Amino acid sequence: MSSRMRSLTRTNLVLGGCALLLALILVVRPDTVASVDRDDLPLVFSGLPRDQIRRIEITQPGSPAIVLQLGGSDGTWLLESHGKYPTQAGAARLLDAIGAARNRGDVTTRKDTFAKYAGDTGWTEVRLTDVQGNDVVQFGVGRYAYPEVFLRVGRGESERVVRALNITPGVARTEVRSWIETRIWPELSATDAVRIDVEQRKDGRTITLAKRGVPEAQTGLAVP
Repeated sequence: MSSRMRSLTRTNLVLGGCALLLALILVVRPDTVASVDRDDLPLVFSGLPRDQIRRIEITQPGSPAIVLQLGGSDGTWLLESHGKYPTQAGAARLLDAIGAARNRGDVTTRKDTFAKYAGDTGWTEVRLTDVQGNDVVQFGVGRYAYPEVFLRVGRGESERVVRALNITPGVARTEVRSWIETRIWPELSATDAVRIDVEQRKDGRTITLAKRGVPEAQTGLAVP
């Protein structure tokens, strides 16, 4: 083997060893984004008095406001802005996310740059008030860049944009369907049905569908 060939072989071995070492480092090193010990980060909304919150308002440019009101002692939230329609678990999910939001650091305090951190349609404004109507928390939800979302927090001179974990724009949507049950029969499950009768009353006809293999005692007829 010529000296040049030996030199190229050594070079390739060194480069291969470096590549292997780099790959090993990338595999075993902690992910500085995903594996951050979130419990060590400060809360964005420290000391949130969740038990005092009675009203949630969510507004976004170009969309009707969503107003949620605590309906009674059973902890039921009503969609006050839309006929006091009962909500699903959305209000609790939003409050959970607000209470768990962790601050990964301030981004800027320059108000002239706030718009670049907003979402595609601007900031989604969230306002929580207590039973007396006093503001408990008020902030803006901006652009999401996994695993963080930009939040505009504070008021006046203390207003700033921060990077937050444990919260996403999805918990503060302004579409009504995100807060209510849109199914007419939410408890109905296709797996529970063994027989379906479709009546055409005008012609006096009935079409009956039955699940194969189900005993006649359950369907009321013999199934082939």
